[in-house]
Amino acid sequence: MAILNKKFIDELNGKVGPFVFKNYNGRTVVSSLPSKYNISKNPAAVNGRSKFKVASKFSKSVKSLPVLNSIWNTLSKTNNNTYVTIFKYNFNKTGIDRPTINNIITPGGFSLPVLSAYTDTEKVTVKISSLNKVYPVSPSEVILSGNMLVCFIDPIKPKDELFEIIISSKEFSNVDLTRDNELQIDFDASQKLITSKYSNSILYFSIATKSTVGKIIMYSSSYAKESKVE
Repeated sequence: MAILNKKFIDELNGKVGPFVFKNYNGRTVVSSLPSKYNISKNPAAVNGRSKFKVASKFSKSVKSLPVLNSIWNTLSKTNNNTYVTIFKYNFNKTGIDRPTINNIITPGGFSLPVLSAYTDTEKVTVKISSLNKVYPVSPSEVILSGNMLVCFIDPIKPKDELFEIIISSKEFSNVDLTRDNELQIDFDASQKLITSKYSNSILYFSIATKSTVGKIIMYSSSYAKESKVE
């Protein structure tokens, strides 16, 4: 480590090449980066790093859906951000090498009355019963937003990723929320290629009701189901 007093060097701060510059009391201290880092190979540490990567990928996928991001954003504090909030809720629910059925895409909400849910290589179909069964639907709830994250697991070929995530959302207008509704969200061409590589999937699904101007009024808890890809 060295201390440099030249004026133009005093203004440096941060990493430059293999050196780190830091300002202390008007002086610049420079130190070299270690030539290599000692990464723990302890099984607990290795598993922790793997779990962190999975939880991070899952959380980023949830955040990328605008409706879900808006819902989670209501929990974020001034010293926090939406991604960190999602991550904190999901880290302990995540597996070492993939998400689990315990992961969530919404923080609470009303219990989603799912009658059936089906994932194949073309689409996801979810049938829900009348929302009046779980809370009194108001006349202002005129748009139904379906939001899903599908985690495809158990690759058919060993060379493929252990899991891949597909995200999608769709808004349904002119639906009668006091009746049963069947919601279908189709996969696009690139997503269909992913579905063909895996044997099983975990569907994470949530709905939100909106007003005519797109304001979220109510949202459901996260529904999850693991099944074979047919």
